[in-house]
Amino acid sequence: MAVVKKANELKAELQLGKAGISRQFVSELKARLAKRKLVKVKVLPALKANRKLLAEKVALEVGAQVMEVKGGTIVFRRMQWKGAEAVEQKRCRNSGTAGGARGASPANKAF
Repeated sequence: MAVVKKANELKAELQLGKAGISRQFVSELKARLAKRKLVKVKVLPALKANRKLLAEKVALEVGAQVMEVKGGTIVFRRMQWKGAEAVEQKRCRNSGTAGGARGASPANKAF
């Protein structure tokens, strides 16, 4: 819970506007996440998109975890792994597969 409290106290460091997810935005967010564990991004109202889907897309591109989507702000957390590998391992862990491998759970084995 301490991380969520920290996220609430942060000020937005970056803005995501109507240009969307540009290369410059992605590189800047990566640089900020390299320095800090949490980065808050303000999504401007001009960007007409689903905030949660937008947050997930950005997280995949920068190799981060979405901590919170609240109104027009998104909080990203640095991950230990990079890119899609991290998301895949997280999905495997959450789905209950043994050893982080797909198809390794007892439910997926043929008897």
